[in-house]
Amino acid sequence: VGANVYIGRLLGSSNVEKANRAFHSVLAIGLGISICCLIPAVLLRKELLGFLGAGGELYSLAEQYLIVVFCSAPVFIMYHILSVSVRTDGDPKLAASASAVVILTNLTLDILFMKVLNRGIIGASSSLCIAEGLGLIVLMSHFLKKQSLLRLGLVTPRMKELRNFVVNGFGVGSAYIFQGLVMLVFNMLLLLYGKEQGVLQVAVFGVIYTISMAPFAVFDGAGNALAVVTSIFAGERDSESMIAILRQGMKAAVIAGGIFGIICILFAKNLAGFFGLDLAAVPYAESAIRIF
Repeated sequence: VGANVYIGRLLGSSNVEKANRAFHSVLAIGLGISICCLIPAVLLRKELLGFLGAGGELYSLAEQYLIVVFCSAPVFIMYHILSVSVRTDGDPKLAASASAVVILTNLTLDILFMKVLNRGIIGASSSLCIAEGLGLIVLMSHFLKKQSLLRLGLVTPRMKELRNFVVNGFGVGSAYIFQGLVMLVFNMLLLLYGKEQGVLQVAVFGVIYTISMAPFAVFDGAGNALAVVTSIFAGERDSESMIAILRQGMKAAVIAGGIFGIICILFAKNLAGFFGLDLAAVPYAESAIRIF
């Protein structure tokens, strides 16, 4: 997102060559991060899972999931980079189509792999990776269009570009970092001090986290889209349009937040049961969902 805020400003000021240079730089950074993500999956998975507190039955399940997902890290990272970049390059419909492909494919393959083929956690992780791969293919079709300003390529990033990416994306990036830390700390505390109910409590927390992804996805998607559009208006020095976009985004956030809140309060028990929790876990989850 930080890179594409910078790219959006450059495109808004009609500096297409420099925008492509920044785009190629962020692709190279994404590729480098992808390679780094493969290391824990291949060499350090035992140490990583031990640090996270996975043991017993959880260990084998977590190991399977980690290997499949981390080995697909290049697909995940490139998909999310291109999703924002395609929006920045004036094709939000294609980015939305790619997102729809990922969601529908993931749901369909989850049912096929887990319900029909009984593939368990391997099926769940595989369906996610395949879905992201198909979404990536959809996004890459953008660069075959004549009207696209950005072109695929790789260059060695410059320090000035890295600084711009970090400064512009710190707000979004730090949110993800803190979110990851919260997940890590909560899971470890629940496993360490939950005694015989530790696994149950982790399951309930997982349900809460999954439910929270629905409003988070709406607000995060809206925020990312606003950041890119605003950056283009900033490049054009169009402050009036920037304020209008901000007002629209705030209205949408308030309405969406209210709807999600009402659903969680009124249908907490139904949401808990939907995720297949044991009857003993439903009261815990019901209260937690309402608080959320």
